[in-house]
Amino acid sequence: NITVRQIHNGQTVDSFSVQPDKESYDAVRTRYYFYIDKPLYIRDTFQIAVSGCEPYILSDMKMVMHPQFTMLSEGWGCVMRDYKINGVHFEDNGGPDFVKEGFKFPWEKEE
Repeated sequence: NITVRQIHNGQTVDSFSVQPDKESYDAVRTRYYFYIDKPLYIRDTFQIAVSGCEPYILSDMKMVMHPQFTMLSEGWGCVMRDYKINGVHFEDNGGPDFVKEGFKFPWEKEE
């Protein structure tokens, strides 16, 4: 389970759980995807708690306008591509990634 807390002006205004989609994972099953099916206010801060890890803090989000092209048309789109996770700034990233602490691929050796 993933618990999300929405924080507005230092106060928790909402808290909810999200389940990762059991059928949406990468080829070696190291990454699961989840979607939040409710509006996220970019001026708020979100605390995302993955079981067994310290919570991640998603903050300072900005919407970025960029060109979108298909085979039949061109236009502009607006998506969240500028944000911070635990104070680390990310730009032009497709979406936030949260990696479970201590995760190792099966082929990685202990040192």
